[in-house]
Amino acid sequence: MRRSTYFHSNGVLQWAHRNSRKFSHAGPKSFSEQETSFATKPQVAVKEFHEIPGPKALPFVGTLWRYLPLLGEYKMDRLHHNGFRKLRLFGPLVREELLPGINVVWVFTPEDIEQVFRAEGRYPERRSHLALAKCRRDRPHVYNTGGLLPTNGPEWLRLRSAFQRDLSRPNCVKTYLPAIDEVIQEFLNKITPGHNGNDFLPELSKLFLEPFDVRLDSFNQNSELSSRLIDAALSINSSILRTDNGLQLWKWFDTPLFRKLKRSHLVLEQLTTNTSSFTLYHLATNINIQEKLYEECLKLLPDCKSPITAEVLSKAQYTKAVLKESFRLNPISVGVGRILSQDAILSGYKVPHGVL
Repeated sequence: MRRSTYFHSNGVLQWAHRNSRKFSHAGPKSFSEQETSFATKPQVAVKEFHEIPGPKALPFVGTLWRYLPLLGEYKMDRLHHNGFRKLRLFGPLVREELLPGINVVWVFTPEDIEQVFRAEGRYPERRSHLALAKCRRDRPHVYNTGGLLPTNGPEWLRLRSAFQRDLSRPNCVKTYLPAIDEVIQEFLNKITPGHNGNDFLPELSKLFLEPFDVRLDSFNQNSELSSRLIDAALSINSSILRTDNGLQLWKWFDTPLFRKLKRSHLVLEQLTTNTSSFTLYHLATNINIQEKLYEECLKLLPDCKSPITAEVLSKAQYTKAVLKESFRLNPISVGVGRILSQDAILSGYKVPHGVL
């Protein structure tokens, strides 16, 4: 039975202006110095996989009962809270037997996360979005793959390369700038008079439905299509964790949750919405950063109607730094899962290959 390893990556990375840091260089140690340090380093016995600390599992049901409402201390839709609780109780490496023979290992330290990445091989493999893949495979007349998120192996690399080629290269991104700038200007005009209500996420969701070539008229209050797409994205995101874990009865028949997932088969715009909302939150709670960003905007865009060109984008260094820091504080995903393609030693414990 395949085990699985889950690690939560939220390492500390500090951004600084390129010329504001000074580095000291002490030079490499001589071979004799290295040899001495290696010789005096104490040898630590490697512990077995089953010795990794973690919540106690019960016969037949493992630790899955701990995620049940009212009975357990964990929640399926609060993965980050679950991880923090395990870190505090058991330390930087935690083994959890969800069901008999199905183990999940939580990895929290940067050193262990590095080892996981080094052991992933040419084709990083993970176990995620399984029900979403089934939705796509059940409709071969519409989809010819399981999609980028659940796919592994050479097919994953093919899909990933296609996305990177068309969406990540600067020259490709520049071609979308005029259309995106037009959408942003329309969005700003819409919210400038003032926004009523405390929840700004629906407005951001409408914004990020628009920049992909086809305009959906999302800013129109009477647009049913945009509202349906946003509701579908929220629904499918809330269903992923609950279908990925547990008994997975949806593999054999359509459970109510799986039927809900099929009806809501869309996930595209939600990631960008959450990222932007967190960025706006951090700017609102850090006025000094907001002021520096505003100064850069005034310098690059003297008039509020000035278009954002490729040249403006290349000079927006502080803006890019703000986005990077927001990504660090609130990553798109709460963690990254990997299936090890080779044995690894994490925090002094043996973790065999085949672990997710």
